[in-house]
Amino acid sequence: MNENDLFRDPIQELDRLREDLDQIKGLLRDIAQRMGQIERHAKRAFIPIKREPKTSTVASRKRRTAHEEPPTIDAQQALGLFDELKAILASDGYQIVMTKLEKMSTPNLKLMARELGLTFKSKPSKKILGHKILGRMNESVMLSTNVNLSQPLSVEGRTEDES
Repeated sequence: MNENDLFRDPIQELDRLREDLDQIKGLLRDIAQRMGQIERHAKRAFIPIKREPKTSTVASRKRRTAHEEPPTIDAQQALGLFDELKAILASDGYQIVMTKLEKMSTPNLKLMARELGLTFKSKPSKKILGHKILGRMNESVMLSTNVNLSQPLSVEGRTEDES
């Protein structure tokens, strides 16, 4: 805009309005931050923070000791039990294996899951442990029953002279 021009064209007017809006937005942001600071200071000054001492109850102590219980089987026994349950799954079915897994203690299930390579993001329940172990059994059964129906190309392409 020149000093000689009295009026702005529409593009210059839009640029000027955009600058004004940006300034107003900045001021509103500053006001909101300052109001937040004032509210925090007022809360600290007039609302006392009540902190109650933590008390340890008998139930929480029992929960802690229950989770620290060691498994009653070792790693080899866990893998042997897995193989037995896998055979039962193949012959008798899902329900019998689930009842046997439900009867097992949680530390034993955790040991078996760790030996099978199962990992969890958080602390799993007994039910989840049983289902994950059963899933590994299903995978193992399916992998052991996989039979190639066709001969490999290396066997089919040979003639009697090459053998």
